[in-house]
Amino acid sequence: MASVHDLPVEILSDILTQLPIPSIVAASQISRYFRRICQDPLLNPWRPVILATLTDPDHSDLSCLVTLSEHGAMPRQNFIDVLSLAPPHFLLFEVTLPTLPDYYWDEAINRRFLPSWRNTRHPHPKEQYLRLLWNVWHRLNTNCTTTQAWCTYVYITRQGHLNVTAAYSRNYDPFAVFEELKYAVKTFRDLPS
Repeated sequence: MASVHDLPVEILSDILTQLPIPSIVAASQISRYFRRICQDPLLNPWRPVILATLTDPDHSDLSCLVTLSEHGAMPRQNFIDVLSLAPPHFLLFEVTLPTLPDYYWDEAINRRFLPSWRNTRHPHPKEQYLRLLWNVWHRLNTNCTTTQAWCTYVYITRQGHLNVTAAYSRNYDPFAVFEELKYAVKTFRDLPS
């Protein structure tokens, strides 16, 4: 009688890619044979399912990725896709991040962020990744201008001299300026005419 073990591992891997992540987790716990198929980085039945979950435009069901780092049967290289495609709030506040080698974090930084954002002086890629991701999340979800809001501009004087000036908004608070303007208008109105 034919058994599932008689099928080629490539076909079993293709079958596993059609399953949701919780079912792949369960399949990896059936036997050592299935665990080896799930752990094989070349077959990698996890990747298509993870990519399909992450590329869903609604990001409606990311709950299956929350405990992904706890499954030893998943190849760690899949975390590069998770780190480069998942929404910032999910990575910062919901998911359990695994312990990964520095080159995985470097690859995630290169895939997710612009090259100009990369700080070459930072010795720890994981901390750099999380700091960049926090800045992105912070900018998307708040109107706060206190984190790294600065620009450098050039102006030419009437005498033809070129000056370079930097404007920093770390201390700039638009609400404080608004309150000052309200106070100035009020005091202006209260002045005797």
